[in-house]
Amino acid sequence: MNVRPSRSLPRRSLPALLAALCCSLPLAAQPPGAGPDLARILADRAPAVVTVEVVVQVKMSGEMGSSMGEKQEFQTEASCVVIDPDGLVLCSNTLLGGYMSLIERVTGGRMAMTATPTQIKVLVADEPKPLEAKLLVRDSDLDLAWLQVKAPAGKKFTYVDLARSATPKVGDHFIAIRRLDKFFDRTATVYEGRIGGTVKKPRTLFVPTATAESSLGLPALGPAGEVFGILVLQFPDGSDLSGSSNPFSRLETSARLQDLVRGFILPAADVLKATQRARESEKSGK
Repeated sequence: MNVRPSRSLPRRSLPALLAALCCSLPLAAQPPGAGPDLARILADRAPAVVTVEVVVQVKMSGEMGSSMGEKQEFQTEASCVVIDPDGLVLCSNTLLGGYMSLIERVTGGRMAMTATPTQIKVLVADEPKPLEAKLLVRDSDLDLAWLQVKAPAGKKFTYVDLARSATPKVGDHFIAIRRLDKFFDRTATVYEGRIGGTVKKPRTLFVPTATAESSLGLPALGPAGEVFGILVLQFPDGSDLSGSSNPFSRLETSARLQDLVRGFILPAADVLKATQRARESEKSGK
């Protein structure tokens, strides 16, 4: 995630907030052995990976927020993926300001925070200018957000078909494709890992062997380009993260955050179901 603060928010605000919650985690060494054809998958899938620029308006209140002002905003961008030919874009909700809910939980509710994405633009590889988009629905529990690109009539987009999916096994290779920031010409690059296990609670999730926070909201792809799922964060209940005067409790909370911030893979079938619910919710106006 690349953050460019506006004048209304100090330059280091977002990194400082995240650093206060968890320790920095290094990427684990990649396992040896034959892997997928990275060059082929990169060439095939990269056109569907877009850069989303957004201004996030943040409102803070409560015991810890009163001294910080009522409303601030910052500009950020994230790699997201187009999931249908009409320009439906899937992102990590965390990267669009959803991490505010984690801050609220960690502070035990002493800081109430809301984050609203505005001025959303999508940079598509084959488009000379950014395209406007609107936020349709956010799912904080699944760490997903859906955007709709406002494209010219008849415009079709390169996309990743979530229905072309597979269930990975422990040890299987996967890759994710993300774009670097403007300084590096938003070049598409590959993150590679392996499946380290599967958890069933709070929901089915595949566990990468290496931290994957740099690829949140993006598809985890198998050797043939099939979709294992989407990389997401999973936040525990507020009661499990609220502040405590017990230093051992705070250490335990920090350790749990390190596990969570590494990222998990939400199965493609569950993402498809969530996308259908999002479409229905948007149509109903809820």
